[in-house]
Amino acid sequence: MDVPLMRKQGVATIETAIQYDHDKKIQEAFNFYVKGIGQLMLAIKYEKNKSIRQILLIKISGYIDRAETLKDHNRSPPPQSSSPHENNDTASGVDGDDEKQTTVILNTVTNTKINGGDIDVTWNDVVGLKATKASLYEAVILPKQFPSMFTGKRIPWSAILLYGPPGTGKSFLAKAVAHESKSTFFSISSSDIMSKWQGESEKTVTALFKQARMDSPSVIFIDEVDSLAGERVDGEQESTRRVKTQLLMEMQGVGSSDDSVMILAATNTPWTLDSAFRRRFQRRIFVPLPDMAARTEMFRKGLGVGDSSCVTHVLDDNDFRSLGEKTEGYSGSDVTNVVRSAIMEPIRKCVSAKQFVSMDNGRYRPVDEYPNCAYCPIDTTASPSRGKVCERCGAQCKQIGDLDEGALDIPPVTMNDMLLSLDTMSKTVSEQELDRFTKWTIEFGQDGS
Repeated sequence: MDVPLMRKQGVATIETAIQYDHDKKIQEAFNFYVKGIGQLMLAIKYEKNKSIRQILLIKISGYIDRAETLKDHNRSPPPQSSSPHENNDTASGVDGDDEKQTTVILNTVTNTKINGGDIDVTWNDVVGLKATKASLYEAVILPKQFPSMFTGKRIPWSAILLYGPPGTGKSFLAKAVAHESKSTFFSISSSDIMSKWQGESEKTVTALFKQARMDSPSVIFIDEVDSLAGERVDGEQESTRRVKTQLLMEMQGVGSSDDSVMILAATNTPWTLDSAFRRRFQRRIFVPLPDMAARTEMFRKGLGVGDSSCVTHVLDDNDFRSLGEKTEGYSGSDVTNVVRSAIMEPIRKCVSAKQFVSMDNGRYRPVDEYPNCAYCPIDTTASPSRGKVCERCGAQCKQIGDLDEGALDIPPVTMNDMLLSLDTMSKTVSEQELDRFTKWTIEFGQDGS
């Protein structure tokens, strides 16, 4: 059964009931309420997300009360009907605007909540950054494994800011936290929070933190937090200011009670954060560019050395060490791009090849240079010499389209492939940017290398 579709149909039916309710068509409204409630109850039956089930149950309770009112009193409802529940952030009456808010909450919960078991990034996948990993282990994982250690005055960190140049692994660290902590993990950005409808952005922030407390222990990861927590200035839009105020209030409440909620945020521009937000982050950790040893290991991991997904290559330890030395100033993302481009070089050789040689395994590999030898039958006229075989070297005039899918033997990645890729991939972080991060770290942060 398509549960999201059933849920969507139920919401649409309820919206129709609400419209009839406002038009004072009591019988039609009652009928659609009953139909919509049935559809939502069926969706709840097969819904695996606990948070969505809870929200739907609260909403259904309000719809049932309204349907009973229509049935018993047989009169039109007031224009603004309040919920029978005190919590207006997760339950509302039959007003159309409240229905929009319900949709926002459901979408936020569905789109931002991540099951840590669905992420395959572990601590071992994060190269270097020992201090950063130690701080996150201390803040997220240790309190869950040994809760008795954190009692009285000894409480874990509740808000950590990761900052640094782009591509240094801040979001990658967040994925590792989600996997290792086995906690409920919410990953949000400004696009998940901001809404064109007045008041909905603040309500979404409230609903998100409320859900995180319900599902605690949990981690809220805010990517590009500067877009939500930038410095407050004169002339700022009132809606933006209200969102910041609400976010500050929620952050202030995190850690003040036994809700086991931690906020993990990342930014590339920490100097743009408002001072009030900066204060809320108890730990502000600089995630630097990888050092030479880390870059060397990144090249090895990029090719999959040591695991079942290893790309065929002919590089040795000296080659990897040389690549690590040649990429001074490169970010982790830059190194990844170099490796990805180098891995494609053997494919490019196959695509552009005009001759293939038969290997011992019965497959065909493109020749390193064209022609393969001085005696190869190369036709320089308009008519290609496709299909001809050199009597001396055995190279066959073929193109990749002449081979079956399983007949191609892809060449291994070589050091020359890596160097060619390195020549076309420049680093993306300037010295001026690094100087700015250094100054901010000295004044407000902590080195996480």
